[in-house]
Amino acid sequence: MFDAAIARDDIRRRNQLRTDARLPALDVETELMRLERVDRENRYWNWCQSSPLRERVRGKMLARVRRRIKNPEWVPTGFLSGGGYAFSTAVNRQMARLWRRLRLDSGELRVE
Repeated sequence: MFDAAIARDDIRRRNQLRTDARLPALDVETELMRLERVDRENRYWNWCQSSPLRERVRGKMLARVRRRIKNPEWVPTGFLSGGGYAFSTAVNRQMARLWRRLRLDSGELRVE
């Protein structure tokens, strides 16, 4: 979980190193927001890769595509012509929707 106090100390330490190297200092608030965003993205991707829901979502989407194209043996392969990249992107998009919904239900996500 993201700890703002630890992040502020780290930013101050890095700013001291930057000052010693005659580089411009980082804006503390901007860097803090960036670090929080990176932490949130890392938590999402860790959840996305380790969640048992991912295989379930992938399986349901794969079944839907196979029914639509009337090919029960279809496997998403390749980057363009095989549909693998597009399928992977669609699974990731669905997982992101699920992540937002789960976070909203738990009260972790604020709707503004």
